[in-house]
Amino acid sequence: MTQRQSSVTGATHDWGRDSGPEAILERIGVGVLRIADDVVVWANNRASEISGYDRSALDGVAFEDLFEREDDAEAFRRLRRKILVGEPSGHLDVQLRRSDGLVTWVRLRGSPASMGTSGADTLWTLDDVTDEREAMDELRLADAIFESSTEGILVCDTSNRIVAVNPAFNVITGYERDEVIGRHPDFLNSDLHEAAFFEEIWLVLERDGRWDGEVWHRRKNGETFPEWLSVVPVRGQSGTLEYYVAMFSDITKRKQDEERINFQANYDALTNLPNRRMLRDRIDRALARALHIQSRMSVLYLDLDNFKFVNDSLGHGVGDILLVDMARRMKSCLREHDTIGRLGGDEFLVVLPHINNADETSMVAKRLLEAVAQPISLKGRDHDIVVTTSIGISIFPDDGDTADDLIRNADTAAFHAKEVGRNTFQYFTDDMNVRATERLNLENRLRRALERDELVLHYQPKVELRHGRIVGVEALVRWANPEEGLVPPAKFIPLAEETGLIVPIGEWVMRTACEQAKRWQDSGLPMIQMAVNMSARQLSKDGIYQDIVGILEQTGLDPKYFELEITESSLMERADIAIAILRDLREMGVHLTADDFGTGYSSLNYLRTFPLDALKIDRAFVSDIGGDGGGAMLAAAVIAIGQSLNLRVIAEGVETPEQLSFLRQQWCDEIQGYYFSRPLPASEFEALLRSNRRL
Repeated sequence: MTQRQSSVTGATHDWGRDSGPEAILERIGVGVLRIADDVVVWANNRASEISGYDRSALDGVAFEDLFEREDDAEAFRRLRRKILVGEPSGHLDVQLRRSDGLVTWVRLRGSPASMGTSGADTLWTLDDVTDEREAMDELRLADAIFESSTEGILVCDTSNRIVAVNPAFNVITGYERDEVIGRHPDFLNSDLHEAAFFEEIWLVLERDGRWDGEVWHRRKNGETFPEWLSVVPVRGQSGTLEYYVAMFSDITKRKQDEERINFQANYDALTNLPNRRMLRDRIDRALARALHIQSRMSVLYLDLDNFKFVNDSLGHGVGDILLVDMARRMKSCLREHDTIGRLGGDEFLVVLPHINNADETSMVAKRLLEAVAQPISLKGRDHDIVVTTSIGISIFPDDGDTADDLIRNADTAAFHAKEVGRNTFQYFTDDMNVRATERLNLENRLRRALERDELVLHYQPKVELRHGRIVGVEALVRWANPEEGLVPPAKFIPLAEETGLIVPIGEWVMRTACEQAKRWQDSGLPMIQMAVNMSARQLSKDGIYQDIVGILEQTGLDPKYFELEITESSLMERADIAIAILRDLREMGVHLTADDFGTGYSSLNYLRTFPLDALKIDRAFVSDIGGDGGGAMLAAAVIAIGQSLNLRVIAEGVETPEQLSFLRQQWCDEIQGYYFSRPLPASEFEALLRSNRRL
């Protein structure tokens, strides 16, 4: 601090007397300095307090030397020159370094010292504005942060209306400021969260004073994106809620990175299938569920046959192509909740988390064998490649109760599959192997039965109760096996359903029955309806309507003499498709009956939507008429339902006079069963029809 000689002389006022100007300036509450030329010649106590210097220490000091920054000193000199020449001047905020080393903000206002002095004499007031400037700096900093933050910031009032957004909000959401001010922020909702999710946010805000979490929002262009959101309430000095501030960042990339890391940890890089780690997790989950609900699950170990030869002879590039194609094929054989993964090399594992019996696993294994064995065409090669696989199967709880046990036992079974000739599957236990072999043999024989015309139809009459005459007939398929004789439907129809053989069998039944009905009509027999059963697989087959139309046209049978019996469960399984197809058939004149009614969904709302002509009471209800199982009550209920919907009601499985009497009392329309006639070969049924036998 530079001390200079004061040049102030000849003042017209006495600045030293208590009653003079000095006394007045001491009482005004602001700092006052009198500066002659560029040095302090007088300071009041407040100026001393603000600067931190004693008044005696300020006397003769060059005021500019107290400034922290040279820019402030230059600005002070410019302002002082304006004052001295009488130009308008305002205030100047400068930083002073106090005697204790602290820096304080001071606001200076100057004027000429009109005290009759000579020289460059000015009078200055000093206000300590440190708090004000710090507050302003904080506001500027907050504003800078608000404007430059890469996080989106949204400010809402207590009515949850937007009052401010920052540029990052515009960048992330695509909305401009003018598009959102005054709006409720729910326009950002992605509809991926339930209302309870947002209710929880408000509860946490009220309880904890803050909420942080992941939210999916929607951009202006409709794209949904994940964000990390923090919401805090802002309260005034009195504690009154004033605003809600939401800060969020787009975490799309982070989520993608997490997904990539998770994929690398849990999936095979070549086939994109779950790896060994993920497979063990899936098995553990399936085991936990199976234990909880007391169900069964199975594991299939697949080892490609002769894959090493492909790799060695054609190269690893071809081997990789083959593995990817195998993975795709095998995955297509499974249900949505099943899992297939790659253990490594040419070994794969399939997890079936829920099975009702071992036969279901056999069906999956057979589909896998067929899919793998399809030829593979490769560019640049003249010949297709054919690869097969050997499959080992273990089942919980029979073959183990841990993932390690099930995998190990399935691997053992796969080894045995290779030993017995490859391109086959083996169960871990001998008993299951025997059953699987029997089932496979049965399927092969059933396929040959179609080719060898071993299927025959028997016909069971439907009798009208009112007049007791035959009004219709149901065609029932039988398998005349050369080795076993007549195989009952219960033994082969379920297998046909599972394997898909029911579709060609059903088509054969339909064509054969229509041909027979037309022959009977042409021979002059009574015109009765021919009924055949249709399965869910047939109903969902592409082009089934055209198939039926074609059969009727080719056989010449009028559609009004043709009836389809479809189980209630089949109708409900593909209701949307079934309704459309059945309406077309009904318009053509085909009669439609809901078979086994009462054993499935039994939904009247659905039932009303189907274009039905009749209901058939399940034989289980009829057989229980007169017993203690409530069959009579159920049969009566079905009859009442049918009558309320203006449908014919047919009771099947009628075997006793008591059953017949009850059904007559309930005004059932038709019966079918051994009481009148068992299913008959075509020639015997024709004789029955010619006899005009009545009930």
